Amino acid sequence: MGLDFYAAADRTRGQPLYSLPERRLSALGPALATFEARTGVCVDPYGTTRLAATQLLLLATLVEPGDGELARFLEATAAAGKGLVAEGD
Repeated sequence: MGLDFYAAADRTRGQPLYSLPERRLSALGPALATFEARTGVCVDPYGTTRLAATQLLLLATLVEPGDGELARFLEATAAAGKGLVAEGD
């Protein structure tokens, strides 16, 4: 169970822009729980979650201490004004 990120505008969901393996996803559990508490949006590791650019900034802030690489990806996507779709395996 990992998490793949696609551009929100990409309806084909071909190649993910970023893939988060299960090991790294598991380590982010507390950050994802905090994100859900603050936004009401659950990043579902078994389903599909749409994330707006503003939500990406908050998520980047929360995951940064545990996963700087993911945080940089989220920040860059938000800076471009793009949203993402997170799809669980």
